[in-house]
Amino acid sequence: METDYGALLRKSLQEFREGRISLARFVSDVDSIWESLEPSEAKDRIRGDWWTLEQVLAVDVIDRGLDTLPPDAEQLVAEALEGLESASRSLDSGSER
Repeated sequence: METDYGALLRKSLQEFREGRISLARFVSDVDSIWESLEPSEAKDRIRGDWWTLEQVLAVDVIDRGLDTLPPDAEQLVAEALEGLESASRSLDSGSER
């Protein structure tokens, strides 16, 4: 049975948006999904959005120890989440597997 990576990505997105998992956990989930994908445009897009989230995590959460992200970091996260949502739909199309 083939794994539905689009659904897995959306599930993780939902859990993060609902506050059920941390940014660190979400970044790890996205990385795990990315590693499982075959080369494709969606995979490249996922990696770009993952990198944005990884930078926010490293700088604002780990280095600065912030509990609440500054507005510029919140905007970066929001844009990355939109990109990941779009990429998850591309994975569903079957052409990106």
